[in-house]
Formats: sequence, C-alpha cells, structure tokens
Amino acid sequence: MKSSTIVLRTGKFADDRLIVETYTEEAGAQSFVVRVSHGRRTGIKHTLFQPLALIEIEWEDNQRGSLLKPTAARPLLIPHSLYTDPVKSMLTLFLAEFLRAILRSEPPTRALYAYSSYAVRWLDAVDDRPVANFHLAVMVRMAHFLGIMPNAAELENFCPVQYRGVAPSLLRMNLANQHLYQFTRVQRAEFLRMVLLYYRTHQTAFPELKSVEVLTEMFN
Repeated sequence: MKSSTIVLRTGKFADDRLIVETYTEEAGAQSFVVRVSHGRRTGIKHTLFQPLALIEIEWEDNQRGSLLKPTAARPLLIPHSLYTDPVKSMLTLFLAEFLRAILRSEPPTRALYAYSSYAVRWLDAVDDRPVANFHLAVMVRMAHFLGIMPNAAELENFCPVQYRGVAPSLLRMNLANQHLYQFTRVQRAEFLRMVLLYYRTHQTAFPELKSVEVLTEMFN
C-alpha cells in the first residue's frame, strides 16, 4: 500500500529502531517501526520522520501485528522553517501533539488528512504575518472536520462570563484571518483552555497536552 502520511510522533523503540505514529490518507492511524540509519547506509532515512513531516510511505498491507515496516518513503514537503524558526518549532510540537490526540482513533478520512497537511504547509510557508493565533484557528476548524463544530451558544457554555461575546467571532477564525484577531496573552490562554475543554467534553479519551504550558508562555 502507498499513502500520503503525516508524522504525529516519533519515539525510541530499540537501540537501532524508532516507532513512528502517523495518520495516513489511505489507512488512517498507522504505526511503523523504522530502523535508524547511519552515515551512507542505504535504505529509508530515519531523519525523514520528524513531527509533522509530510511523506509518502509504502508498506506491505499483509503484514501481521500492529507495527508495520515501511518498504519505501519519500518527503512530500521539504521544510523551509518548521524546525528552524523558534515560534514555528513550538507550534509544530503543539500541533503534532494535538493531531495525535484527535486522529489516533479516527478512521481514514480524506478531509481530515487534507486539512491537517494544509495546516502544516501553511505554517511552513507563512512569513508575512503573525502566527500567535495559528493553534486556535486550527483547533476551531478541525472541530468542523471531526463533526463536533459548536455553535456560538454551545461554545459560550465553556467561556467565562467576560468572554462570552467573543465566541461568535472565534468560530469565524481560520488560517487566512487569524492574524487579525488582537488578543492579549491572558485572553489567548483562556481561549486555548476553553477550546481544549470543549474537545475533552466531546472526546472522552482526549489527554492533557504537555506542550500547552510552553506554548502559552511563548505568546506572552
């Protein structure tokens, strides 16, 4: 099988192998075992599998067990700034953790993959506007693709009283207009808490995200 894929998490599996969690366009959530490559050694380069890497991956679909071994992989995006710009690097870690939380149990859905990969490409390419609201925009729009998009009244149930009037405008946020929303650090942190609480209410297995605290501190 061959599929476009977004890498969600990479971790050590053994001294010479990595376990790579992904969401694939064709087969949904899949985990792979990738051998660590050294020097000029031929084969699949493990350095392809960075968080949010977009790759085309091939594997035999008759393999047994939950961990697959890729037979080929090639990049679909050569990152420009995802891993070198400090702000984008932090957003990359957050987005990878968030996508893993919501996609690991989702069936293959082309719209989910398409929006996820679009968000990665957009973040890598943008260089002419602030991205402090990027994560909020992605989370709001992703709720639509998951079928849990709230209306303003529903979202207001998760707002402190002083922010309830903002809920309708939050629902209009997207990547094209996110830079137009002028929030204070306190407001942005509160809106992030609010949206995460909404997700936890609708997805019972939604975990605490480790990157939230660092992300909140970055946009102070």
